[in-house]
Amino acid sequence: MIQRSNLAKIVVSKFLLGTESEGDIVKKFRAAPKIKPPRRKPSVQNVSNRSDYMEKYMTKYREDGKDYQKVPDKTKKLRSEQRKRLKKKFDLKSK
Repeated sequence: MIQRSNLAKIVVSKFLLGTESEGDIVKKFRAAPKIKPPRRKPSVQNVSNRSDYMEKYMTKYREDGKDYQKVPDKTKKLRSEQRKRLKKKFDLKSK
């Protein structure tokens, strides 16, 4: 009588012999869709839905003299005083 372990080996070996592949495995890739899906629309939009809305808004804003990038005169004065103090403190030569 054949032992169980030998019987299992025989069964497994017969199974593996029957499942041999006859060539290389080739992976097939899916082609990309030709039509792109629509983009999601943002929930928040400009009031006018125009692309140049912000540009025109900022142009008008700057014409009114409210340019947010300008440094106030008080700050300019304080910084110039600070530069003078630092030059004096560290004995730097001005350029």
